Amino acid sequence: MGAALLRIRPRPDVCDVGRGGGVSSVCETLLGVFGAVAPVVVGGMLRFVPGGFTLIAAVVCALATAGMVVAVFSPIRTIPASADWERGEA
Repeated sequence: MGAALLRIRPRPDVCDVGRGGGVSSVCETLLGVFGAVAPVVVGGMLRFVPGGFTLIAAVVCALATAGMVVAVFSPIRTIPASADWERGEA
């Protein structure tokens, strides 16, 4: 789910399941592990790194800004007209 929100597109030669364009479970698991480890890293930084809160706040602001830039400059998906629905499902 995080990959979809961040619009991460895995390289086809690494994570391709085939011609279907799906993402392999290996890549999904890898992204899930990064998401699961993030709280441990943040907790460790808050406890052991001097100025850890400021560092975490800066990282969060930088990532939020990057996400906003991607959202603003990405093309907006449109809903096709009902006459085109069957063509899109094929």
